Amino acid sequence: LIVERYYWLPLGCDKMRYQGLANVLADYAFNSGTARAVRALQHGLNTLLVYEKRRAARHLEPLKVDGVVGPLTMRLMQMTVKSTGRADSLISHITAERIQFITEAVGIHEKFKPGLIARANRVCQEALNNDEPAG
Repeated sequence: LIVERYYWLPLGCDKMRYQGLANVLADYAFNSGTARAVRALQHGLNTLLVYEKRRAARHLEPLKVDGVVGPLTMRLMQMTVKSTGRADSLISHITAERIQFITEAVGIHEKFKPGLIARANRVCQEALNNDEPAG
């Protein structure tokens, strides 16, 4: 109930089409805070949108990286995933930012970092192996 109330629902994971993406985002939020996890998602969306914009020669403004899952974040996430048919690029981006945060974090004792990095990689691999649309 705690995970659902404070992480899953505020992140919009119940509305995400890809279970693996929802799992990676929720796990990151649970371990490092929802705003940090959402900022990683928003950075990933901006990175993919820059690529798509160049490829399609469309004008898209960058998504505001504010750590809040708003309607624009959800819409762009759904559009990005729909255009590729997969969520693996976002999953990989979120995981890379998560590992960078763990590696550079001052408040995390060094002896815990390998375990936290292993967890991030495990959650990522499980998500990539199950990167199928939900129901």
